[in-house]
Amino acid sequence: MVNAGNLYAHGKGIPQDYKQAMQWYQKAADQGNTEAMVDIGGLYAQAQGVTKDYGQALQWFHKAADQGNAEAMYRIGVYYAEGKGVTQDYAQALQWYKKAADKGHAGAMYHIGVVYANCRSVEKNIDTAITWWKKSADLGNKDAINALKNAGK
Repeated sequence: MVNAGNLYAHGKGIPQDYKQAMQWYQKAADQGNTEAMVDIGGLYAQAQGVTKDYGQALQWFHKAADQGNAEAMYRIGVYYAEGKGVTQDYAQALQWYKKAADKGHAGAMYHIGVVYANCRSVEKNIDTAITWWKKSADLGNKDAINALKNAGK
């Protein structure tokens, strides 16, 4: 069902149709598929087949995060960092990034480094930032690799 949703969402071999994608993702989400929940949240965030609604996106991300989905945890962190659908709160963002990082999410690891490098809710600590960027870079995250180059590491 998620694969069918992806085909419609990305127009792979069939015409792109976000409403059809949503229907397939919804069927999968109804059966507890957390990837589909994240995809539904993404459709709401990007106004694809539905009206843009960060609150709805967050609800779907929380449903998936509650079941241990690292991508959903990461996206919740991003929403707190950017103030999308919630009041901007870097401390909350950091908590969600750490939850996702504990599950091996490279993007979350990179963003933890950004929080420490830019004094967002924590005292600036470049060594801690570099530690997180190295973890992320080891998983192939290009942003982390670039951050390390810019930090001279």
